[in-house]
Amino acid sequence: MTERYPSNWVETTIGEVTVGVEKREPEQDENLIYIDISSIDREKKQIVSPKHVIGKEAPSRARQIVRADDVLVSMTRPSLNAVGMVSEELDGQVASTGFDVLRSPSLDPRWLFYLVQTTAFIQSMSELVKGVVYPAIRSRDVRNFKLPIAPLNEQNRVADKLDNLLARVNKCRERLGRVESIIKRLRQSILALSSSGKLTQDWRDTRTLGENKDIEDGILPAGWEWKSMSEVGSIQLGRQRAPRYHSGPNMHPYLRVQNIFEDRIDLSDVMEMDFPPNDFEKYQLTYGDILLNEGQSPELLGRPAMYRDELPGACFTNTLIRFQAFDIVNRDFALLVFRHYMHSGRFMREGKITTNIAHLSARRFSKIEFPLPSLEEQQEIVDRSNQRFAFADRIDS
Repeated sequence: MTERYPSNWVETTIGEVTVGVEKREPEQDENLIYIDISSIDREKKQIVSPKHVIGKEAPSRARQIVRADDVLVSMTRPSLNAVGMVSEELDGQVASTGFDVLRSPSLDPRWLFYLVQTTAFIQSMSELVKGVVYPAIRSRDVRNFKLPIAPLNEQNRVADKLDNLLARVNKCRERLGRVESIIKRLRQSILALSSSGKLTQDWRDTRTLGENKDIEDGILPAGWEWKSMSEVGSIQLGRQRAPRYHSGPNMHPYLRVQNIFEDRIDLSDVMEMDFPPNDFEKYQLTYGDILLNEGQSPELLGRPAMYRDELPGACFTNTLIRFQAFDIVNRDFALLVFRHYMHSGRFMREGKITTNIAHLSARRFSKIEFPLPSLEEQQEIVDRSNQRFAFADRIDS
């Protein structure tokens, strides 16, 4: 016994403390639950999706009869550590011969279960892999692995402690898994508050702006008014793609719907076509232009991003709508409104759906309402929303 273990522990191999399991061919009309490697959730180390099959339809690997508390170790791709413990509900069911089934009459089964999740076990098995196309180990590789064994009462105490600690870890993992959706809702909430004036309610309270207005589509804060999109900016569709533009003396890059994501332009796949001087002047993008998807899946219709000279000399196609803000609009505020309209479904309500694609024409877009506060308040909203987005980004990181 090495000094790294307490004096009352012993070291042996898995094979010395485990016994064989029954193997048989299922009866033709037998209903059974079959556990294969795909039934294992590798993250949770649980059997989550066993299959209900009839004996005559069972795979040739469905041969091992398992009992409650058996530990299943996948012998295929051991680096993935697909392991699980058989529950009471699965007692007497059938497991694939792709598992080594560990059953010990002398150990707390959890001692074995936690052992086969250790880095030492995973690394040792990974080093013994045979084959490239179908990387696997053998049962004897598993059985030859040396393991430390504590007295049974100590095994129970250690396993109980691990149960408790890992349950807390799993709860933390579940909570972390929800963070992404929480942050998404936080960002959408910031957009909604920005577009409704609630983000700057305290800012307005320090100023004399009059009463709230009840105008057409709803109540606006004091100092705000409804405008149409065409009243607050110029609106234009890009140029249509055509074979005659595929080559020519005036080739320029152009952006299309595949390049425009929410508040982000992706330049990993940019195409070019011929834009004669007159067309280039008409369709060339300038800093601050907001591009919105004209055709997209309904929930992403109108997805907007601002062009910030990421690709100098770029133009755009008719899969995009260009919005150029007039002097009465802060373009960063306009982008906040457009992002809110996408998430709230306002653009989707205005679109026309063909098959699975919705279209937002420049004409319909131009008639959509736009909430307009003063330029001073627009800037205040932009500053406050940026602070909150930065906070969300830090949480995300």
